[in-house]
Amino acid sequence: MNEDLLRTGDLSLTLSYPCDLGLRSSYKGNLMIECFGTFTCSVYSSKGVVMMVKQVDLKVSLQSIWDAIRQVKGQVTTHVNAHLDMKIGIVQAGLMDIQQILTTITGQVTELQQRGSVNEDQADNLLARVCALEKDNAYLKEKVEDLENQSRRSNMRFIGVPEKMEGADMIAFIGQTIQSVLGKENFPVVPPVERAPILVKFLNFQDKVKILRLPREKGNLQIGANEFHIYPDFSPGLIKKRCEFDEVKKKLCGTDMKYSLQYPSTLRVTVEGKIKLLHCPKDAEAFFHDIPAERGRR
Repeated sequence: MNEDLLRTGDLSLTLSYPCDLGLRSSYKGNLMIECFGTFTCSVYSSKGVVMMVKQVDLKVSLQSIWDAIRQVKGQVTTHVNAHLDMKIGIVQAGLMDIQQILTTITGQVTELQQRGSVNEDQADNLLARVCALEKDNAYLKEKVEDLENQSRRSNMRFIGVPEKMEGADMIAFIGQTIQSVLGKENFPVVPPVERAPILVKFLNFQDKVKILRLPREKGNLQIGANEFHIYPDFSPGLIKKRCEFDEVKKKLCGTDMKYSLQYPSTLRVTVEGKIKLLHCPKDAEAFFHDIPAERGRR
């Protein structure tokens, strides 16, 4: 079996024929021009894939072989190109869809970023407004409480008065009680008062101050067999603030330091002749702990 190999482009042609068939070939130099006889024509791709196999009995010239190769190559190229175009078209369509989706997503992300920026600015504005409102609310609350306590400035609470002892005239009873309990020499004239629910309002503020001072000097007050107490009238909020100093006041009772709780809620402490004003219970606690044990402790 003899074989001749011809190549063109990406294709190769193998001619196979038996030696005893009397095959005649004519050459021009090293190149075969024509061959006669029966032979098998096999066409391979550059990767060794058989593209075509055919057995023929005819006169074959080099030109006809090249023409056949070109024809096969053209058919293969056309088929491959068509197949590739179809696949590439599908891929391109998919890529276009992806690109469109990405464009939409990009627009949505941009819009979300813009909205996020706007919302952040609005949140900052709202936070600033809330802080301002909280500040205003705290001021107004303090102002209202101060006004409430100012309206109660001349009021006092009388606790421990036996029931129905006041009789029909509460105002006269309070005046007589003040003279009898605190001493007629301190109040030669009955202090003018007007009755409020459960409370007594003094028309002269100095009378109230004197009434608050005298019980500290006299000690316990008695009406008959009953213990009698007099307290200033404060709003619930102010009472709560003043009660926050109770623990410190209990500790100060064990010292020789003079102290008092001034209006509205300020602890006044005298240490070695110096007056210290404490407006916050925490500051008062810290001040008490900072005092050396040998100073002012009993």
